[in-house]
Amino acid sequence: MDGPHFFFTTLFKMIGVQVGTVLGRGAYGCVYRVKLRQSPGRAYAMKKIRVEGVSHYEKLSAITELRLLSQHASPFLVQFKTAFTDTRHLYLVTELATSGDLAMRLRAERLANRRLPEDTVWHYLLQLLLALGYLHALGVVHRDLKPSNVFIDALDTLKLGDFGVAKLLRPALPYGQTQIGTPLYMAPEMYKRERYGTACDVWALGCVVHEMLTLKPAFEAKSMPELRQ
Repeated sequence: MDGPHFFFTTLFKMIGVQVGTVLGRGAYGCVYRVKLRQSPGRAYAMKKIRVEGVSHYEKLSAITELRLLSQHASPFLVQFKTAFTDTRHLYLVTELATSGDLAMRLRAERLANRRLPEDTVWHYLLQLLLALGYLHALGVVHRDLKPSNVFIDALDTLKLGDFGVAKLLRPALPYGQTQIGTPLYMAPEMYKRERYGTACDVWALGCVVHEMLTLKPAFEAKSMPELRQ
């Protein structure tokens, strides 16, 4: 039996996670549909993020922050269920968005050669503003707001998720300086590796709104240096 696969299967049996189909893959890891022993009648999403080389303390700190977020009271943020780690990966279990994500919705509109209705854009914008307002009031910067990180439930309610690169800004360190995120939605101060705060999320939100209105990215370029310019 394959070693990593055996370890992967054994680990989840121990903690009561039944792994199902793959829901998606991205730069940070893979997302699975899972069921939990403690909630057998409900499906969840589990993101597997490779964190090899990250210190044990940093992984535990990330889990602590994510569990703090799991206690939020906002209907516009993905609800965290639990988080755990092994030697090489961080696993995040969250509620499952049954209608996919905003990137899928925009892709469907482009393929159908139609635009999102203006009232839908307003509907989505207001929900994202409430989600960011809630996070920023807690001192949390998302740092990777983009359509594929905005999930949609069966009632057409948006759920901002994927806090894998979120940074908890503490009073003693009110700015971040790590260049992280997705280039198309990255604020200028992040590109320049300057100090940044919650405004970088507002910049990204503007890019998302532009894309909802036009079905095109706010900035297009042939290379990273051109995009940066």
